[in-house]
Amino acid sequence: MIIGGVEFTLAQLCALQVEGRTLDLRDLRVRAAQPGVSQRVRSRGRGIDYVESRVYQPGDDIRSMDWRVTARSGRPHTKLYQQENARQVYLLVDFGASMFFGTRRAFKSVAAAETAALLCWAAVQRGARMGALINNATRIVHVRDRDGRRGALAILQALVSLGNARGPEPTVTPLSATLRRARHVFRPEALMIVISDFAALAGDAEQELARLGQKHQLLLIQVYDPLEASPPPPGHYAITDGRDATVIDTRSASLRTDYESYFTGRRQRLETLAHRLGMALMSLCTNDVPAAALARRLGARAPRRVSRPAAGERSLV
Repeated sequence: MIIGGVEFTLAQLCALQVEGRTLDLRDLRVRAAQPGVSQRVRSRGRGIDYVESRVYQPGDDIRSMDWRVTARSGRPHTKLYQQENARQVYLLVDFGASMFFGTRRAFKSVAAAETAALLCWAAVQRGARMGALINNATRIVHVRDRDGRRGALAILQALVSLGNARGPEPTVTPLSATLRRARHVFRPEALMIVISDFAALAGDAEQELARLGQKHQLLLIQVYDPLEASPPPPGHYAITDGRDATVIDTRSASLRTDYESYFTGRRQRLETLAHRLGMALMSLCTNDVPAAALARRLGARAPRRVSRPAAGERSLV
């Protein structure tokens, strides 16, 4: 399902369940990480809870080979175990004023909500507990971590409440305030996913990200619109934020150059920060279908096939 336009409903977010459950969060490692960049989160070691078996991948521990499934399928399989830090998934969703913008398929706020909902359903599939911090221009809502559908639905309801409404006053809840609060309300050693356009990425926000990166495994998802990356064809354009209106003239070559440089510089700053702090980063354009974009970066599982697992185990052949 694809959600478009400027608003979204709880029913639409719930309808993303089928696609979200196929996203590959088996061991809750962020597969969008850049090659050579490792997360600095402390691992508590291999847990004792068997999850499933999958096809062996280079780098897997040979001691975790599932010889029964390997012999039965003719392909080497390895066992996956649930790690302690894999049981917690936290979402930070930014609905700041700049997110209520879009020129193609949807507002950035809608794309962010779709992405968050898909990740919620993926976490449900893996049996993880979920919590969230969601902010708009006037407030921050903390959704306490829960497991299963209850946890997902609580987050989706908060997304609808904050993601469809701009504050009546032109106040600002800075991204740094949301990141700072995350340090105090979320348990350490979890997977934390920050969804934002990072338009408000100032020095204090960078410092808060660095502090979070010392306790959590972080994935940053930057949402942007094509019109932010490059200006429209030369001409006069009337624009409004819903309160004020103005006209921009894109016929100037220098203005067009400055326009593109501003977005490029912002993106490079975020990439440099993520690389320096060892965080995974992916970009999501409002043109993109979030389910497809996440599947490309995180991986997607095929539907389960019926097999004959060993006693007490669940296998994926």
